[in-house]
Amino acid sequence: MFVPSVRTNSSGPSWAGGNTAGTSLSVNNTFYVVNSSSTIATINAALAAGDNLLFTPGIYQYASTINVTKADTKIIGLGFATIIPTAGQTTINVADVNGVNISG
Repeated sequence: MFVPSVRTNSSGPSWAGGNTAGTSLSVNNTFYVVNSSSTIATINAALAAGDNLLFTPGIYQYASTINVTKADTKIIGLGFATIIPTAGQTTINVADVNGVNISG
């Protein structure tokens, strides 16, 4: 999994001027792959253990909050991964930590 570095004051594709800066992460060792059978308890346990999240395409309806507490956590959605709160809660809560990247 390649995670591009944050860009500021820029426009256009990052690769137009050469290689894109970023970090390569192993999907096997550092990501919990979220699918339709994943529960909030499992997701939060994976995050607490220091895993990143990779959401497969789909609609995810949860009645609890996903809690990100570790610095440099990556949460990536493939396709149209959609998270819907069903109890009026915050969908994802990010603690006061640096480097969290949520993208889709």
